[in-house]
Amino acid sequence: MKLTALTLLLAPLAAQQPAALAIRNIRFDAKKATVDFDVANQTAKPVHAWLVTVALSNPAVPEWRGTSLVTPRNCSPATGPVRHCQADVDFGDGDAGRLEPEVRVSAVLFEDGTAEGDLRLLQSEIDDARIRLRALEYWQGRFKEESSLAKAFEGTPPDIAYTSAAINEREIVELLATKATTPQIAAILEQRVNAAVEQTMLFPARDTPYAPPEAVASMRPITNRTPRFRIVSEEEHDGQLRLVLRNGYDKEIVAFAFTQRQPDGRIMRSSAGHAIAPGALAEFRYGAVAEGDPPELACVIFRDGSADGDPVVVQKMRDGQAGRKAEEDRILPLLRAIANLPASERAAATRKLIADLEAHAREQPDAEHSIDFVLGEQAERESVLRDLRDFTLEESLRKLQE
Repeated sequence: MKLTALTLLLAPLAAQQPAALAIRNIRFDAKKATVDFDVANQTAKPVHAWLVTVALSNPAVPEWRGTSLVTPRNCSPATGPVRHCQADVDFGDGDAGRLEPEVRVSAVLFEDGTAEGDLRLLQSEIDDARIRLRALEYWQGRFKEESSLAKAFEGTPPDIAYTSAAINEREIVELLATKATTPQIAAILEQRVNAAVEQTMLFPARDTPYAPPEAVASMRPITNRTPRFRIVSEEEHDGQLRLVLRNGYDKEIVAFAFTQRQPDGRIMRSSAGHAIAPGALAEFRYGAVAEGDPPELACVIFRDGSADGDPVVVQKMRDGQAGRKAEEDRILPLLRAIANLPASERAAATRKLIADLEAHAREQPDAEHSIDFVLGEQAERESVLRDLRDFTLEESLRKLQE
């Protein structure tokens, strides 16, 4: 995966875009995983900076494959009204032959301080750049005092520690410093600080924000059944919760779950596949909160298989994982058998397997298997089906074996 300066959640692009800039000569290079294009100023008004959204879409699949946000830092030096830009795009294991690039101007910041386009996105970038710089400078100062990356992250002021920008930057620094020496970590921090300084100059803060902040402090009470997996920050916008959690255990968390009791039953939302090291922060988007009792942080599951929290929810998660594993063990030999066929026979065999999986009778709970086990089986089968429809047989097999 390529690390881009800015990465967005997979989401549809805005319907409207500023008229001051035009996008020309879009080119997608699948081998390099890049999208090249030109940005042209169509007005006599000098432009200071811009936000351009670059997406790869697959006509056969409704969701976006990858999205990046491009600024003038990703472009060649100014030589006139036209700038050449390049965006790194991560399209995972998708079939590059079916991907189509789309490039749109999201916001424009002019030299006179005015702006047009998605002003909320522009203000978010200004705020993120400021917070990213503050966090990096704090960590750099602490590292110079302690020569320890872990200690450098201790005591980060809450107003910056729990933001998406700071959490993402911390993950990047930790990743780059995985095998680095102390001098190399110092150099990494220096590079990240310098890059953050450039970004704040490109998108300077101003006294009057371009758009008011979307999030407000959440007033919704959340019960926590996990004593040492603390909720350190809650924000709410249009009924959706953004939570920041800190792993206070001495074990790595690999899954956790929220539950909410409703008149017609209990709903559960879980997060798995993203390991949270001891002391690390994690961001969780709860989504729309339904009517009913307040949400509850019910349990955590650790890397060693142990757990903490509500034993009923822990068992439900374990049953679901067991169901997924059982279905994986059933399907994996079928994929391997097709992969061993002559190349001329694989396409027909793959189509037959897809049809068989689609026609598979829905399992029912029995004396040995709970409803959560059955739902896990069904979820894994649907996941394999999506992969077989979207990717090659070899790519689907590799994903299942990982």
